[in-house]
Amino acid sequence: MSLAQAYITDVTDEKSRARNLGLLGAAFGVGFVVGPAMGGFLSTFGYEVPALAAAGLSLVNFIWILAALPESLSVEKRGAIALNPRAPISVRALFAALRRPRVGPLLTSIFVYSVAFGVFTATFALYALEKLGLTAQSTGYILAYVGVILVLVQSLAIGPLTARVSEPRIIVMGVAVVAVTLLAWGFVPNVPLLLVVLAPMAIGAGVLGTVLNSALTKSVSHDEVGGTLGISTSLQSLTQVVAPVLGGFMLGQFGAWSLGVLGALTMGWLFTYTWRRVQKAPPVEPPEAVSGAV
Repeated sequence: MSLAQAYITDVTDEKSRARNLGLLGAAFGVGFVVGPAMGGFLSTFGYEVPALAAAGLSLVNFIWILAALPESLSVEKRGAIALNPRAPISVRALFAALRRPRVGPLLTSIFVYSVAFGVFTATFALYALEKLGLTAQSTGYILAYVGVILVLVQSLAIGPLTARVSEPRIIVMGVAVVAVTLLAWGFVPNVPLLLVVLAPMAIGAGVLGTVLNSALTKSVSHDEVGGTLGISTSLQSLTQVVAPVLGGFMLGQFGAWSLGVLGALTMGWLFTYTWRRVQKAPPVEPPEAVSGAV
């Protein structure tokens, strides 16, 4: 995913970058809506059939990339990068990136947001069963509903929104929306109200995730983008370890309501942090290297 984001950064200008990163997220979202439905249908022919179909699609994708996807950098740019190769990504490089006045706050925001929203995604099925008594099928329909909203937001709304509002302000607004809706999620008593709450949550999450990465690509020099996005992806992968453990503990110890409170408190802190460190951030940094990685 970080390579795909870096490729889009190579071939777009700053004005259209958020929109195109949103389209990438939308394509990913369509896959998450269509894929499970295809897998469920194909499983009726045997549990090995979905795996074989996925392998076939991956092979087609691989061949298409080899045959049709052009190199994103010119020969001159590749030559310049080859003369100044970056060292491998490391923990040292991560801490170096976090010390940068613009990059650090954005990476911190991505990590904290991913933990808070990761608790929601990792525990939603258990929450739905324990609090609302939903079946697996009903839960799947609700998650598909969220996925459709995410796709629509990322494909249709990101471009017009970023053309009218600055990215730092969008980030702060998105954090506020996700904070409020996570709190409401923890206390909804029935499915209709749940659907009402999930709509603005999906909108806020769809905008926030895309704009954070777009702002990150604009906070470093061009040859640092790939490494910086790699660090961002690594942090998000770490949250996939933290969030399920944290969410499972809260659900088991305190009940479903605690998941919403935990998410809201986390995003509430992030709201004050982004207001101070992102909304009022210094101008774009000069193109200096992040030690050891980007």
